[in-house]
Amino acid sequence: MSTGDAELRAAVALGDGSIVGAGYARGAAERSFLITKMLPSGDLDATFGTSGFTILPSAESGYDSEAFALTRDDASGRFVVSGRSFFDWTPYSYADIRVVNADGTPDSSFGYLGRANLASLFRKHSTIIAAP
Repeated sequence: MSTGDAELRAAVALGDGSIVGAGYARGAAERSFLITKMLPSGDLDATFGTSGFTILPSAESGYDSEAFALTRDDASGRFVVSGRSFFDWTPYSYADIRVVNADGTPDSSFGYLGRANLASLFRKHSTIIAAP
């Protein structure tokens, strides 16, 4: 993430002292879902995603995405991340749910390639918290 900015908006503490957080990362263009894992020392866990984080772009080309909520399924170790995908210049947004495996990879068994983008336009966005 050498370009742009990032912000965490939700976090889950794990039993081993590590923390998984979710929010957004902005590269040169759109914002994308960001999921990151930090060790008890505060360092990124290099075994999670790519070098400690996973970037999940919007399901729709040209949309921004940002995560607001995060939960963990203790039985499977998967993480459920919810937020929205939107165009900055309009009042419309889509509810967006992503599921990632314990290692930070998208869970392709959920929705389409690990995501469910609720395809109805909403004038106002409400965060959805889902459990697998």
